[in-house]
Amino acid sequence: MQLRLSYVPKYSALFASPWHTIDSGLPSGSSSGAEYFANLYPEDIPSYIRRNELFFDGKKWRYKTPHKKVFTPNGEYNFVVQRGQIYIARQKFSFGSHIDIARGNNVAFAGQIRFGHNKNNKGQIKYWNNAS
Repeated sequence: MQLRLSYVPKYSALFASPWHTIDSGLPSGSSSGAEYFANLYPEDIPSYIRRNELFFDGKKWRYKTPHKKVFTPNGEYNFVVQRGQIYIARQKFSFGSHIDIARGNNVAFAGQIRFGHNKNNKGQIKYWNNAS
């Protein structure tokens, strides 16, 4: 899996290329050859939640709602990567977990991501992880 780490300020100087291959060390597989992580709890029914599509606009991270409105993220979100697209949602009570964001389907990567809170660093990644 390749993630663009050059957009994370503390990692940008570490990589010659903005793309860095991440090896999670976890088992994955696919009949199509693309790597993914299967839903570990297929008996759990995902809750339908609004998930937003995360993208980088060249200056900062933004997200697009299902209604095509664009906002700048701040604070903490759960995220999943499916078919090359990053989806995010805030966890509220038991809703917004990775299974909900993924709609119960397989993912290439999942974790938590935190963005800055104030006007100077909204849309900037403060940290991300693979806690899923």
